[in-house]
Amino acid sequence: MVEKKDFAVEIPIQIFVGTQEEQMLAVKVLEYSIRKYTSMPVEVTPLFAAVRKAGIHIPEPQDPKIKPRTPFSFQRFAIPALKNYRGRAIYLDSDMQVFRDIKELWLLPFNGADLLSVYEPENSGRPPQFSVMVINCEQLKWDVVDLVRDLERGKWTYKQFVLEMAPATKIAPVIPTEWNDLERYTEGKTALTHYTDMASQPWLTTENPLGWLWCQELFNAIKEGFISEQFLREEFIRGWIRPSLIYQLEHEIIDPRELPPAIITQDSLEFIPPHLCKKKMIKKNVKEDTKSPNFLELLARKVYGLAQYIWRASRPNIVKNQDKEPLTEQINKSLTLNKLQELYTLEPPLNLTKGHGGKQFSDIGHRWVETFKLFADLKQDENVLDVGCGPGRMALALARYLNAKGRYEGFDIKPDDIAWCQQEIEPRWSQSRFQLVNIKNDHYNPIGKIYADEFKFPYKDCTFDFVFLTSVFTHLLPKDLSNYLQEVVRVLKPGGRCLITYFLINEAVSESIKAGNARFDFPNSPQTHCYIQKPDDPEDTVGYDEEFIRNQYSQMGFKIQEPIYFGSWSGIQTASKPRHGQDVVVAVKAK
Repeated sequence: MVEKKDFAVEIPIQIFVGTQEEQMLAVKVLEYSIRKYTSMPVEVTPLFAAVRKAGIHIPEPQDPKIKPRTPFSFQRFAIPALKNYRGRAIYLDSDMQVFRDIKELWLLPFNGADLLSVYEPENSGRPPQFSVMVINCEQLKWDVVDLVRDLERGKWTYKQFVLEMAPATKIAPVIPTEWNDLERYTEGKTALTHYTDMASQPWLTTENPLGWLWCQELFNAIKEGFISEQFLREEFIRGWIRPSLIYQLEHEIIDPRELPPAIITQDSLEFIPPHLCKKKMIKKNVKEDTKSPNFLELLARKVYGLAQYIWRASRPNIVKNQDKEPLTEQINKSLTLNKLQELYTLEPPLNLTKGHGGKQFSDIGHRWVETFKLFADLKQDENVLDVGCGPGRMALALARYLNAKGRYEGFDIKPDDIAWCQQEIEPRWSQSRFQLVNIKNDHYNPIGKIYADEFKFPYKDCTFDFVFLTSVFTHLLPKDLSNYLQEVVRVLKPGGRCLITYFLINEAVSESIKAGNARFDFPNSPQTHCYIQKPDDPEDTVGYDEEFIRNQYSQMGFKIQEPIYFGSWSGIQTASKPRHGQDVVVAVKAK
């Protein structure tokens, strides 16, 4: 293990994983294996998610000879920018499994190098590998857009650019070879196994000789709650993992080569790996000159998914058992799965998403669900209330997370939003219900008949485990806020949690506002503890004294879970992750 270092040790270890959405199960197993052995805090981030969040748009060359072979082939060059050209970062491919403390890589000194790669002996017969790298983000001032333009201008060949990492001029191949064992594992020696052959990756086929090794790690991750069974089944529904993996889990068979022949046969009959599916569908069924690459990929997935469901509807369900089920039961199951598949790709029309993130509608929803899990310990089998649900941004994300025992309720004051949710989401997700409430709000619904300070949530006492309101109290004046908070207390079960967002004002925020760093300056104060941005439209943007909100919670029997997670609106830097625009308060109802 390397202990000597010539730099200040960064915490946490920053790891970026090159992957696509259909490989997220592999990413989760990789992350589990990393955390299992590490002695330092780590942060593992799918590279596509980091690039998307940062708003980095990587151009794609028109020349087919230099087009990226995978979506993340060029994304790796964005890592220094993602780190703000500070410190270091580790890059890994997703199809890997770790067996030693990754701190060993993190503490390797650069000694003036731009990039550390795996040492490859001259007699190995293999070229140097860049699927495991330690990147000097301070020294590599890469702009991925400029690099791709240089590639187009002929500065490098594709091989030099991607396979040899030519933009890094000082490459040091000092990472020990056991940190990239290709399709090999030697107990006590191998630090990282790389399942590099896509045709035999353990989540796609039963034929990999090391399949037992990866499956054992997957099942351990499920037992410890790091990966949920629900997530595994969703990956199966999407057609991203082999059906026999579900059978393995249910029958606790570690080695896929020990599966019954009928189960292995089912894979060959019903499953096409996603990378082969896209190639076949795009090549055979779509004219490339009339469609964009993103459309092609989406169409390929949908056609493939439909074919899978039709096939499953006409065959016995041998994933769970080998006894033939009645055809009607099979068809009903297939229709349910088909509805879920449609739900996972559903998105409202642009006129509804405009005020809810626009093109980032889905990403924001999924980011909030991760916040619910991290900050409020949201569980998959809980009953959830979404106050101010809009056109289903949170609902669509929660549909992927809540299991069959969980339930979702949402209400809003906007008729178009609720009508779309009732028409599109409810028929596809039987555990959901949306209601329209005609509450008066001068900004959003001035013709409403019910005053917010008199409104009673349309649910019985002690119904929900978790209630959340995002960007609701930022549009309510004090008496309305107090009533809503009292209603949240009423409908929550004892011990239930609520997550609510605010614009909170305290001494530090006031100083930031005076310095001109905040998004809002709240120049008007109709009450001493309440602030508004627009006197002629008070409910457009409302802020509150932090002390006032804390007193409200205390009076109503809530205990705030410290700390409050301050958002970016105030211009104050915080260490909380994930971070949202508004301030997040999580509280628990007394038992």
